[in-house]
Amino acid sequence: MVSLGGLVAGVAHEANTPIGVAVTAASFLHDKTQVLAENYSLNEMSQADFEKYIQAAEESSGLILSNLLRAADLIRSSKQVAVDQSAEEKRVFDLRQYIDELLLSIRPKYKNTKHTIQVDCPERMRIKSCPGAFAQILTNLVMNSLIHGFDGIETGRIVIEISRHDQEIRMRYSDDGKGMDDDTLKKIYEPFFTTKRSHGGTGLGMHLVYNLVTQTIGGVIECSSSPGKGTTFTINFPQLS
Repeated sequence: MVSLGGLVAGVAHEANTPIGVAVTAASFLHDKTQVLAENYSLNEMSQADFEKYIQAAEESSGLILSNLLRAADLIRSSKQVAVDQSAEEKRVFDLRQYIDELLLSIRPKYKNTKHTIQVDCPERMRIKSCPGAFAQILTNLVMNSLIHGFDGIETGRIVIEISRHDQEIRMRYSDDGKGMDDDTLKKIYEPFFTTKRSHGGTGLGMHLVYNLVTQTIGGVIECSSSPGKGTTFTINFPQLS
């Protein structure tokens, strides 16, 4: 399982960059303002000085605004994920928006790679379910692909497809990683089964996914895979009334 603390730490690390840019721009603007104020008080401010200051102020304020908005998005998304991962409360939520926020919160895990994640989900698909459980399911599937599926692969692709069938939601999660043999596939949901124990794997991630799907959200999960041909998980779960 990907720990909540690890996710929050990753988002905090990711937010350092836009916050750092904003602080640098604010410091630059502060210094320029002090110089302008001093020149003005000494009656030494020229038209050219004022125009240069206006240009610098526009550029700096633009950097400050865009980077603080970026940091705010990261913090907002991680806050929602943190709240939901600690609870099994059922609520109505926008599934597409929630997936986007979740992927934003775990982006630090793969941002320095060439791996990509594609989401195919209708806009404004509002469902009633357990968003906390859904967050843990999707997070562990992504991490399973990054750690196991893309091991030794430079460029991997994950596709998340969501569709509605009457009162049932279907999520088809697939990656084009190295896949699994039959023996591994049969044991994938067993607790403490891992092919990465020497690298810190616990073997609990997919066991947790199975329990969350079948017990918490009342669904079913199927997995298909073969060596060299990637892995696909198909999850069907009811939309609660």
